[in-house]
Amino acid sequence: MFSHSHGTDHAGVAVSQRRATVPGPARSGTETILALQRTAGNAAVAALISTPNAGGRRPAADDSPVLQRYEKKDTSPAPSPMLVTTPEYYFAVKANGPAVYVRIDANGGPTSEIADALKPTGTAQTDTPIGTLKEYSLGQPVLKDCLHAAEEIINNQVDQLEHGGGIYSKITTNRGVEEFGESDELNRDRAKQYAGSKDVSASPDVGQAFVIVATTPNPSKKISQFHAGAVVGRDGDDCVVLETWNDVGKGNANANIYTVNDLKKSFHAKYGGPGSYFEQHGPTTIVITPL
Repeated sequence: MFSHSHGTDHAGVAVSQRRATVPGPARSGTETILALQRTAGNAAVAALISTPNAGGRRPAADDSPVLQRYEKKDTSPAPSPMLVTTPEYYFAVKANGPAVYVRIDANGGPTSEIADALKPTGTAQTDTPIGTLKEYSLGQPVLKDCLHAAEEIINNQVDQLEHGGGIYSKITTNRGVEEFGESDELNRDRAKQYAGSKDVSASPDVGQAFVIVATTPNPSKKISQFHAGAVVGRDGDDCVVLETWNDVGKGNANANIYTVNDLKKSFHAKYGGPGSYFEQHGPTTIVITPL
């Protein structure tokens, strides 16, 4: 049985540590401009440049563009533009939207493996410049608890697992296969002993999940102890992830793309890199699998 260890959330309210997950993305007041660049013999490469909204100013001279592995491409008449995985353009997402657009083959099936939890939202297929896309989603809201939502997705039991009612995932450590999610203390210990590729190199397969763990949280600060995101599709090193953040009630899981081994666009870089939420708390990113 799951053992609750209680802590406090950001408002100082007592909560289960299992629910101590990262808050939603901050609204920074910047807009994202992605410029497509054509290179000889290669597909377009997207350069990500963030500039202040005010006055539409360009970035300062030392604000160098960040090259992304995934691209922003025209996907009309589907929602456009969207972030598209490379190198095969298997998936497209509207960042933080609820849907994953999957490139399908001549028989109407996905051209690449997808998580069992993803279901077609209808029968409509849309021809776009990157191929024929079909919209998939979880089909229902998830509990706003990052780990619980990720575990429901990787176990293909969305809205079926009892919250706080059991252990639903495991990791491989130097000691062998161990359960994950029993308590913050055990999560930290097992994350430190994780035996696979970790941090920016953490590389979950479809049906597994990223988890970033604060291994040395500052006891004087009220912080979330971890954040998780379920991988529902892969295209090379690009991982299509559905994730949510700690809040009350239920809501749609948000789709994003993270790139394994990328110092700026990996899951670890987003939540544990310079200037990130977990930077000062000994972050390490591991992979969990269904129990």
